[in-house]
Amino acid sequence: MSFKTLRSHLTAAIVLSVVLWGPSLTWAQEAAKTRLAEDASLAPQAKEAFDAAYALARKAHYDEALARYEEAVRLAPQHAGIWTEYGLCLRNTYHLQRAVRATWRAMELGGPSAGLWANLGNIYLNAQAWEAAEGAYEKAAGLAADPRWSAQNFLNLGYQQWLTGQNDGAIKAFQRALVADPNSGLALVDLACVHASQEKTQEALQEIEQATPLLQAAGDQSGLQYARKVQKAIKKDHRFRPPEGFVAFENLPQRFLDRPPEGQALSVAIDPAVTRFYRVPRVGVLSITVKEAWQTHLDTKVVPGATTIVFAPPQGDDFQFLWTPLQPPGRPAGKLKSMLKAIGTRQLSQAVEKELQINEIQSPSMQGYYYLLTDRSMVGKPSTKPGEYPYMICCMLKAGNADSTLTILCRRNEEAFVKEMVDAIATITSYTPPDQATTATAASRA
Repeated sequence: MSFKTLRSHLTAAIVLSVVLWGPSLTWAQEAAKTRLAEDASLAPQAKEAFDAAYALARKAHYDEALARYEEAVRLAPQHAGIWTEYGLCLRNTYHLQRAVRATWRAMELGGPSAGLWANLGNIYLNAQAWEAAEGAYEKAAGLAADPRWSAQNFLNLGYQQWLTGQNDGAIKAFQRALVADPNSGLALVDLACVHASQEKTQEALQEIEQATPLLQAAGDQSGLQYARKVQKAIKKDHRFRPPEGFVAFENLPQRFLDRPPEGQALSVAIDPAVTRFYRVPRVGVLSITVKEAWQTHLDTKVVPGATTIVFAPPQGDDFQFLWTPLQPPGRPAGKLKSMLKAIGTRQLSQAVEKELQINEIQSPSMQGYYYLLTDRSMVGKPSTKPGEYPYMICCMLKAGNADSTLTILCRRNEEAFVKEMVDAIATITSYTPPDQATTATAASRA
């Protein structure tokens, strides 16, 4: 058994969560159409990298695409289209500071456009920087010719605010969508959702009645289906809660919220480390501080029935850092230690180590335990295949009332590397949990 498959031993009873990364169109819809006029001026090597990156991004292979976009940027640093798509790819790989900076650079080279301002607003949406997102969408609306497109940006903003309990901001955004497009039935349904969650049942039902003929006139069958689901739920429960989901976000420093003077976008410094936040259903908000350059994504396949936060190095696969928050109830720290010891004892039969050494991790925000084992079957091998690792760090931890399991599969075991991983684990923090009251019916418009 390789250390890749041993991950399954660290699971506990976990409830499946919906993953919400924020609104996202397909790559073909979102990428700017600047290629046609500008590609003729690109050198062949730059064009090859640019086209390869685009092809990878359209297939959602964002980590691979990012490397090709970075190559294209180096080869053609004055090409606005490359910077535009590079910014989109950075957002999809969750490097939000660099995504903002790349989008600003695209504006400097090609001029501000509705699409670029909307791209910037989407980045701010992933940062839950609501005012900055609203400002960017306003700039986009001022340059856009399609009122429905402008309205959709505000609908995305309001929906994300509603999901996080920002009801006043959500109502403001939905009302702004109606200003952009008075025929938006979806805006009225979304307003009904917020009002129903505030137990303003009659107001909500009236808004759905107003929305129905608008959706019918537009031929919006999915919108009509969504409206009916919401209406049925409100009539049944007399209230309505937003759907819970596993949401990732990152707070941006103020310098990324205000556009710098012309020509200075690339002078805005990127932080070497960032704190990434995760809103976990029934748990609350958790955070961890890691290197900004680390790749990251959410994975619902690593552990069946769970959402795992995955980190990896900027290049190569020297390690996989797999963090799975557990659903409540939490366990005492001593119980987690004994569970970890039992798991590690079973794994010793495949390890070089003869005895299990349990080490404690403790910081002001968390307490946990870990061990490191060496896969006996991989000792002495000159190289390892992709996805196979000779070393494994296994950890169970408690931050506040939130328990987690964590596995680091790695090709290195020197003291400095282990310390870097343990130091990252020690930053895990739990914040105030969400309202644990009995939830009423909720519907998703996805």
